[in-house]
Amino acid sequence: MAKWGEGDPRWIVEERPDATNVNNWHWKEKDATMWSKEKLKELLSELQFGDDAGNALEVEEVSFGDECEAVINNRKQKLIFLYEFNITLKSTGYTSENDKITGKIEIPNLEQQEPIEDVNIDFIQETPKSTNSQYYDFFKSKVRPFIREKLKMYVTMLTKEYSKGLVLPTKEAKMTVNKPAGDSKKSTIESQKADQSNGVQTGLKISTFKIELKETFQATAHDILEAFLDKPRVEAFTGTAAQVDRSKGGAFGLYGKNITGFFDVIEDKKLKMRWRKSNWPPEHYSNVEIALNERSEQNETDLKLVQTLIPSDFSNESELTNGWKNMYFQPMKQRLALGYLL
Repeated sequence: MAKWGEGDPRWIVEERPDATNVNNWHWKEKDATMWSKEKLKELLSELQFGDDAGNALEVEEVSFGDECEAVINNRKQKLIFLYEFNITLKSTGYTSENDKITGKIEIPNLEQQEPIEDVNIDFIQETPKSTNSQYYDFFKSKVRPFIREKLKMYVTMLTKEYSKGLVLPTKEAKMTVNKPAGDSKKSTIESQKADQSNGVQTGLKISTFKIELKETFQATAHDILEAFLDKPRVEAFTGTAAQVDRSKGGAFGLYGKNITGFFDVIEDKKLKMRWRKSNWPPEHYSNVEIALNERSEQNETDLKLVQTLIPSDFSNESELTNGWKNMYFQPMKQRLALGYLL
């Protein structure tokens, strides 16, 4: 029998920060199935879509196949995500000729091996039996991309939020925190080197870029501002619960807090925000400035958006541009009647 203080250090309980899973050596598993189903239902329920031609679709019910699961594993500080879902969205809608259509949206292969861009999202028409090619084109151009964005949000929330707490602090991490103040400079340098070896640049300058967008709404500047500031309207166009404090300095959180920030300036035709996505570097915010120009003779308002300090390593221009269009502007027009009507 080994003497106290001898032998494999993994078995020395008093040196474990949590006295349970030293250095995250042992396999640890967390079942995320029920959480995932609730989150997917929250993201995919009661979605509404429409286009200028008059085609419309509404999701009425979300159901899952028999063999659906999500599990997060931790082994030696490495997280492994395993998920597999077969999802059906029951839907009703109308064609541009005002014919009612019932059907379902099938998502048979949401799993970790498949990039979200390759996940099948198909519409199966049930009534009437005849195929409407124009309606299916509407599904491909308006409905499918939006649902794909919702699935991306689920994966982000699973990997960034629900997995918190699985990787426990190690003995080395505890010792680093407790180092004397005289070693702070050396600790910072060592921390930066360690982080760089893992592809993370803690404490270094972040490369950023900016985007500029323009969008036209069939609404007043006041109604457009209310879409950003009024909690019920935000929840209506996002389709999910939201946090919105419309005061100066007030916080907001959208899409399961995948998007968060603060309102810095609120004026009649101007809005400034600090805005970030959950996968950006901690505490890094971009600056978003929105200016509104009403054209009363056309009953329209032009929106100009300028977003700066976007981290280059975590976003790209195409992703951000499509995000604003698909997660803000398009649903505002569809669900708040700020553009064409359903």
